[in-house]
Amino acid sequence: MSVTASPTERSVEDETGLRRFDAKVSVIVPFYNVQMYLAECIQSVIVQDYKDLEILLIDDASPDQSRMIAERFAAQDHRVQIISHEKNRGLGPARNTGVINAIGTYIFFLDSDDFLSSSNAITRLVSAAQDSGCRVIVGSCEKLTPDGSHQPADHADDKGALNEAGGVVRSVDAFLASVGLPNSYYLPRRAWGVLIDRGFYRNQGLEFPPGEHEDLSLVPFLYFLSGGVLYLKDIVVAYRLRGNSISSSPWSSEKVLRYGELWQDFKANVVHCKLETYVGDAALSFISHLIWRMENNGFDEATKAAAVDVITTLFQDVKTVTYREHFYKIMDYVRGFFGTPVFNAALNHRLTQSISTRVLLEYYCNQREFGAALRHLKGKLFQRLEGKREVG
Repeated sequence: MSVTASPTERSVEDETGLRRFDAKVSVIVPFYNVQMYLAECIQSVIVQDYKDLEILLIDDASPDQSRMIAERFAAQDHRVQIISHEKNRGLGPARNTGVINAIGTYIFFLDSDDFLSSSNAITRLVSAAQDSGCRVIVGSCEKLTPDGSHQPADHADDKGALNEAGGVVRSVDAFLASVGLPNSYYLPRRAWGVLIDRGFYRNQGLEFPPGEHEDLSLVPFLYFLSGGVLYLKDIVVAYRLRGNSISSSPWSSEKVLRYGELWQDFKANVVHCKLETYVGDAALSFISHLIWRMENNGFDEATKAAAVDVITTLFQDVKTVTYREHFYKIMDYVRGFFGTPVFNAALNHRLTQSISTRVLLEYYCNQREFGAALRHLKGKLFQRLEGKREVG
């Protein structure tokens, strides 16, 4: 699908030789408790050589001095607007507020503790959108570590992908790449650092859910519906690694349960986009992401117990799988998390009871765990016999 210019847009060429439209870009920056980083973030937007910007700062009821910093910038630059939430609603709803108030041809999400890597980041994104006709342009990012060093992020993760050098990924391939399934393409699962055609976005009715990891239930469908996502090798955002951020905080039981609710949002979008074929594979990726996050951020035993409930629910949607090796890998990961190679048989049964017998037997045979395969068959047979007794 191509994007055509409106009569009010005109193509120009700047001193770097990049062709671009003079189309307004709405940069949406929600903020909450980021007084240490907000000024650097806003400043990186203000100094962009692409001047036709509106900078929407969404105050999500921040309790610190962030509001004062935002007001200082708003007083100095007419492009800066502050929109306030009366109470804290979270990053996803704050982004939604920004979208509702945006008037630009494009929207661009930027987290308030990150910043644009260069003064022509927006120019490069808009130029790429105009040249490619794509409605979604994904810029690359790099990590900024606590010691101030810069490390590759996307350029490390895209190694070996078919689009390692950049390029357009379309339709189902874009969906599968963003869900983390092994389809040979790479696309990051994030909404920040992405230039999006606002009209297209609004027409799809997309909204971020509340809670953490809001990108997981929206971005795959944004990519799928766009008709083609351009992955750009240009680094446009520096992603700050910090110990007290939402993404790095320890997991709690409540956070795990919210993650389960996120899966329900994802499933609703799967049905909307008619992608039910891949729901089992996507559930496995959600399970893997949950365990990976918990292992990296830390958790207690109560949280681990909550994870059993959520993972059991996720496994209920693993009726069929398209990618067998991916399934085997995630099964190993789950068993390792709960104490492998031999872990509680009752827990194993609880987690996997909804997986189809054929798929689960394939896994046990692949692992040469023939005893486990026989136990599973006996369990299924016992369930059937019990069911017949109840009916009789």
